[in-house]
Amino acid sequence: MKNRSRPHLANLKRQILRKSIAQNPQNEVLTRKRTLGVGLQNIRGKTDQTIEDLKIVVTRLDLDVLCLVETHIRAEDKVGVELEGFDTHESLREGEEKKGGGLAILTRKKDGIVFSRHRPNIKTGKLAYVDKERLWVTYKSKNEKTAICCVYLACENQNKLHVSWNSGIVEVLTEEIFDLRGKGFRIILQGDFNSWVGSNIDNGGIPGNRAKVNGNGVTFKKFLEENNLLHVNGACRTKGDLSTRICTGLWTRH
Repeated sequence: MKNRSRPHLANLKRQILRKSIAQNPQNEVLTRKRTLGVGLQNIRGKTDQTIEDLKIVVTRLDLDVLCLVETHIRAEDKVGVELEGFDTHESLREGEEKKGGGLAILTRKKDGIVFSRHRPNIKTGKLAYVDKERLWVTYKSKNEKTAICCVYLACENQNKLHVSWNSGIVEVLTEEIFDLRGKGFRIILQGDFNSWVGSNIDNGGIPGNRAKVNGNGVTFKKFLEENNLLHVNGACRTKGDLSTRICTGLWTRH
């Protein structure tokens, strides 16, 4: 996936605001304090410059939650990703485990919302590795409960080892989504899914994208359909009307 542009998080913020207004039964005048800004970035390793960039992002876009993938921070490292005014929740590899990776979710410290790390138990022993490939936080407010997950799917490779690896992640996520919805949570997934979903909007693609759909893309779209999830990058508020697209990003990692 070359020519990767930066995430279009502002569009997602506008979507969240509009959704809040549409769901407000009293037609109250909503303030920014009643919306939640959620963003994602693949940082490909933590550096001093990365931290400075993230400070600009959360300020400029007024984010309350920032999901990070490929932090490359390991459990044995002394310092993780830290931003003033935010709590850090991390899932890190350690010891002889696979190199790279690393997930983090930064949650803003604010009145009225308390974010908590959600640690669901993985029942199947052979899928224990998934604990390092997805990270959940939850919050409860007066009117709703939300679970936010940061995910990283393996990039496709010639020896096809990614197929069983990603299938395990999807299997675990499906069980966890079912359980959380049963407890009244809405679900938000952010991540780098390494999926080419094509350009056919009627088949889950994104206008302007490359036409090819890779194996990960097939898995990703099937996962969305089976879990009643919406891929916001390719979604329109009015079916078939491209002028009503929710986001302008092309990549699933947005």
